[in-house]
Amino acid sequence: EVDGRPIDGGSTVATFADGTLRIVAGCSRRAWRFTQQRNIVSFAADPSGSANCESPPTSREDAAFRAVDRATMAIFDPDGREANLSGSGGNITLERS
Repeated sequence: EVDGRPIDGGSTVATFADGTLRIVAGCSRRAWRFTQQRNIVSFAADPSGSANCESPPTSREDAAFRAVDRATMAIFDPDGREANLSGSGGNITLERS
């Protein structure tokens, strides 16, 4: 969810692996390389892992991508099930299923 509201457009999947965050929302994909030092994070767009479908991202998908682009803080819940990213682009919550 972004700023407390679910992302529309069907299923949204986020994966963290090997210093990369990938989000697939509808048929749009975005990828970022990230570094983390405790709760401080930095994301840099990775164009090689990004693509759009025939239509542009929905406004909520675009808000999710913007929230990650501008995130500077990551808070993880105690069991590692949720990651809350925040920064000047808003807040995004990524939940492990």
